[in-house]
Amino acid sequence: MRIIGSGTQTTDGLEDVLVDDTTGSVYVGMLDVSVMGGGDSITIRIYTRPLTNPLQIVRSYVLTGPQSNGIFLTDVIPADLECKFTIQRTAGVDHPYQWKVLGLQ
Repeated sequence: MRIIGSGTQTTDGLEDVLVDDTTGSVYVGMLDVSVMGGGDSITIRIYTRPLTNPLQIVRSYVLTGPQSNGIFLTDVIPADLECKFTIQRTAGVDHPYQWKVLGLQ
């Protein structure tokens, strides 16, 4: 297992890229959502590139309000050409989100 990327991203209402990796792996994302409160909503998107086609959304998650589990884990995503993780605040207040994307190969 290896860390593809990690950091803290403060949302701003735009779709912010957390990581865009072209090394190929089996990916899983982790996001600390303990900062979310009532009225907050974020969207996490995962894109991959099948064959030589443009990037396409393969997973999209909408999280709303306080989260009972402080850590959100994405599905495991296999991608051999490219994988991109993004976050976007769609309602509420901007917060700093700590995140990490792991490569499982």
